[in-house]
Amino acid sequence: MIRGERERQLLSACVAVSVALHAAALVLGPRLREARIVPPQVLSVVLAEAPPLARPPEETARPPPPPKRETPRARARPAPAPQPRVADPAPAIAPTMPAPAAALPREDAAPAPAAAAPATPAPSVPERASFVPPDYRAAYLNNPPPAYPRSARRNGEQGTVTLRVRVGADGVPAAVELERSSGSNALDAAALESVKSWRFVPARRGTDAVAAWVIVPVIFRLAPAP
Repeated sequence: MIRGERERQLLSACVAVSVALHAAALVLGPRLREARIVPPQVLSVVLAEAPPLARPPEETARPPPPPKRETPRARARPAPAPQPRVADPAPAIAPTMPAPAAALPREDAAPAPAAAAPATPAPSVPERASFVPPDYRAAYLNNPPPAYPRSARRNGEQGTVTLRVRVGADGVPAAVELERSSGSNALDAAALESVKSWRFVPARRGTDAVAAWVIVPVIFRLAPAP
């Protein structure tokens, strides 16, 4: 009888412990699931250095052709002077010799060379003014990088978007065009929308600010979590 009483007590203790464990599992289970820490995914948007934009060919002032030199004309050969006729000598005791004829110019004598015309100096061509393309990397411009689209981040999309920007003389983008796609429409749209609000250092020709095109590459990169 005493043995049966001990078995009942042991069974009651086991049932009580099991009920307590189940109750603890029901209470602490949701809290343990919520306490799971998901490591954040590190994102980065990098602005790469733009390649130099090919400058459009400019018309250069062609120097005027040098004036044609006039070919000196050969001087006309002087006509031979007529040989003077000698009168018949009057009869005398001794014969007289005729007067010597005047010296005639030689027919094969070359005319005197004409003086060479002075050479005309070539006109000087003005030097081109130095050209500096637009700049978007100056720190004081405070151009923020584009935001990483959630859809592209969720799908693991990354790549480089290359834009072609027409910068006015005031440094404001007048036109933003897609030069090369990254392969993701979401990334292309984010880069276009962000660069439209940027500010640039305008291009300069000499000391004057001028409008010009510049290439802006934007890199979207998903960095692995540490």
